[in-house]
Amino acid sequence: AIDTPQSLAKELYDTEKFFTRIKGPSENILSEINKIQGVLNIEKQINEAECEFSEFIIESSKTVDVKTPLFFKMASLGYAINEMRPVSASLEDVFMQLTNETKSNEEDIG
Repeated sequence: AIDTPQSLAKELYDTEKFFTRIKGPSENILSEINKIQGVLNIEKQINEAECEFSEFIIESSKTVDVKTPLFFKMASLGYAINEMRPVSASLEDVFMQLTNETKSNEEDIG
């Protein structure tokens, strides 16, 4: 397949991940993010340099928009979102997923 790792990952995975950096107390933010429909997993990132910001990698269903509710929830609580960006699968991750699927299909056939 001739494509970018990002495009291949979109085809392979049912979820998407994004990084977000929010100004506010991490435990409160974590609790509120967990309430948003479509959020599947949250990884708190260690950010020792700037303790006023909390950083997370959020995994969500591709079929549900969690970014818009996240924005409005944080705004209503007075927590500023400083950064939000997609987290892309690496080329190695995509390769491993493709080869595992191929291996599973071969085992099913043979």
